[in-house]
Amino acid sequence: MSEWIAAFKKKAHEAPYLLPKNYFPQQEEQQQQEDKQFLPSPIKDIVIPKGFEARKEGLYFVAYNEEKPPAFICSEYVLITGRYENITDGTEGLIVSWFHNNKWKRLKRSRDNFMVLSKLVELSALGFPVSSLNQRLMVQYLTAFERANLENIPVEKASEQMGWSEHGFLLGNEFIGSGSLSLVSSDKGEEQFAKHYTSKGYIHPWLNMIEAIKSYPKVIAGVYASFASPLIELFDSKPFIFEWSGETSKGKTTAQKIAASVWGKPNEHGILKRWNSTPVAIERAASLTNHVPLFLDDTKQANPKYIASSVYHLAGGQGKNRGSINGMQTTKTWSNVIFSTGEQKITSFSRDGGSTARVFSLDGLPFGTANDETYNLVRKIERVLKKHYGLAGKMFIQYILDNREKWLGWENYFYQQTDFYAEIAKGNTVSQRLAEHMGIIDLASILFHKCFNQQYKAEKEMIKLWEGIISDNQETDRPKQALEDVISWVSSEENRLYTRDGETIFKPSDCIGKWNEAKSEDLCLYPVKLENFLKTQGYEPSAILKSWAERNWIVTASGRMKKKVSVKNVKEWMYVLKIDIINSL
Repeated sequence: MSEWIAAFKKKAHEAPYLLPKNYFPQQEEQQQQEDKQFLPSPIKDIVIPKGFEARKEGLYFVAYNEEKPPAFICSEYVLITGRYENITDGTEGLIVSWFHNNKWKRLKRSRDNFMVLSKLVELSALGFPVSSLNQRLMVQYLTAFERANLENIPVEKASEQMGWSEHGFLLGNEFIGSGSLSLVSSDKGEEQFAKHYTSKGYIHPWLNMIEAIKSYPKVIAGVYASFASPLIELFDSKPFIFEWSGETSKGKTTAQKIAASVWGKPNEHGILKRWNSTPVAIERAASLTNHVPLFLDDTKQANPKYIASSVYHLAGGQGKNRGSINGMQTTKTWSNVIFSTGEQKITSFSRDGGSTARVFSLDGLPFGTANDETYNLVRKIERVLKKHYGLAGKMFIQYILDNREKWLGWENYFYQQTDFYAEIAKGNTVSQRLAEHMGIIDLASILFHKCFNQQYKAEKEMIKLWEGIISDNQETDRPKQALEDVISWVSSEENRLYTRDGETIFKPSDCIGKWNEAKSEDLCLYPVKLENFLKTQGYEPSAILKSWAERNWIVTASGRMKKKVSVKNVKEWMYVLKIDIINSL
């Protein structure tokens, strides 16, 4: 007789109420012979709840009225083998196992998935033995089983997100630290994705590969940024997007694979996701990875509108606020590095000022000139990445945990380097805001070298990389680019401005503004016309105008960004752009 069937019957003799009244001891010998085929339960000391029976044919509900035959539930043996507390949102869940095709299968889901009829039946698609015919009896059975075995069912901690917790770090299905914590996913897709944050091979071949790429700043910077991801939460920094952009088939994806190999399986069947996903899917992936990097490949394959909406939320570290029947859903958040590749810069898809300062963009060929030498190097790298990955990230996290007493010193170094890079970028507002991301990448490079006892230093690489970011600031300075676009627009529509004598060849409703002679010909634009133009160009008008005011590019009055301007002897509110700023462009 199997252990768990024997346990049922032993408990039944000690407490007869656990088996129905129509149980006859004389049938036990025959039943024992049949039960020899059963396998032991995943947990010990469990009992069948009152009103149910486990027979060779499966589970039955047994009525206490002898005239009514037992009701068949399912042919599989179903057990609750665990419970968990979800530290992400405070909810509880169950781990339910069932024996099918000579092996135990299991599902780990929130309680409502098993205890609510409409949700339970959806689990049939995952192989759980439930249908519209037996769902009510199954809910009754699971409820009774949990109550009867409450003391024997183990309880564990679980999280919907990878990354830091109170006692360690959750990476895929592995917890690094003291105690235990497991990952709980809302669907099979997330489970499948998370399991690829794993390891294979050996660390030394991987480190030899890193040694071979150290002379390529745009590639090694991605490795440092990958290690920087878990540091963002530790030192209260901000999430950001790290991207390689430029010509196709020139090494961008290989550079991303190297960065991804720090944490898991670095290919499209592993932890590299395509940009051709919906914004909701990308948001859920960012929330799941949380403090671990998320890798998105090839913007060319995605809908530009999807990318534009995703960039803002990804760079902000927070998903959309969504309602529910009873109020609001829990808003998804994350604090990590989001990696991206594409032929055009990701900032070209979204022109809001907020996300631009959180996009760390490297344009051009990651491996320099495309020739036979770089081709052979890339080919060797691809071979290493197939066999060795995921070990460096685990070792890096363990190094951080083993050196808690140094965290304050590391934090001070991060602040010091952030100020250092901001000073280099002095006068460039957007680059100064990017300095914090450069500071965390710099810290990651130092910790990487210490963790793996690497001798080469990265100071010169970091400064050279930063100077390249600053020189590319024309693209990243959205307020300046917006002003240039506005001036070009006004130049092309100059016949829609009021003339100096207050006349216009257009109807007044078609005019966009006027030149203000009284103020050395400052440019005055109607608010609605200017704001609509900025929107059509993909800018966020309120953010752009606020930035212009902060830079003293527009005339303000009593704290207002608009000023009253005389148009044909009528005072009207307008935005007034300073002529000296316009002439300096």
